Amino acid sequence: MKPTVVILLAVFVSVHGLIAAEGAGGASAPVTSKAATEDRKPELPKFDLDFRGGTPGQLVEAINKASGHPLNAIILKEDEDAVLPPLKLRHTNVVQLFDAMVHAHAPMIMGPDGAWHTSPYNSWCGFSSAGGPVDQDTVWYFYKQGPPALPKRCRFYQLGPYLNNNSVDSITTAINTGWKMLGNANLPTMSFHKDTGLLIAVGDPNQLQVIDEVLQNLPREDPKAMPPKPGSRAQ
Repeated sequence: MKPTVVILLAVFVSVHGLIAAEGAGGASAPVTSKAATEDRKPELPKFDLDFRGGTPGQLVEAINKASGHPLNAIILKEDEDAVLPPLKLRHTNVVQLFDAMVHAHAPMIMGPDGAWHTSPYNSWCGFSSAGGPVDQDTVWYFYKQGPPALPKRCRFYQLGPYLNNNSVDSITTAINTGWKMLGNANLPTMSFHKDTGLLIAVGDPNQLQVIDEVLQNLPREDPKAMPPKPGSRAQ
């Protein structure tokens, strides 16, 4: 009879253990993975953006206001004057916004009518991150890529025939205005040589073309009708 008693006692202990485990909520506690217990960072905020066009810094300010969260952004000094197109978006986040800018951005210039127009220069710009997971604290940097720089040229322009109706300052102001409206970042340099009446300019050949166009549209005096300079012989 002793072996029977031992077997019954073992069965009793096993059954009692199962009942106690079920009463405690189950046979074993669930194992939670480490990933499930880690703190998850909040999703990027969605926002509506109505940006009328402007500089990278102005776009960052608009994003800060629209999203309610400050954007970490780096903008180099030489890129501060870059011009971005108008943007009107609904229920977007910074990743969607910056991705779209890469594919859809076209450089803009302000025309004589005061409106923004597409620039004829082949260039693009936008914001990018250093890689890795993107969250609200990601640091973005502004980049700008333009056409290859052309070798600088030095050109000379005789302003004598134009100075009876215009001053040197008014002519150079018109030239500088044209360059700025084209969105040129590195403007050519100009210097007026009073003794010879020459305007000397150094810069990109495409930019120097603006000087020719300005002079072509200014009234000029016929050199043949101009009185000879003192000390020179009349022809």
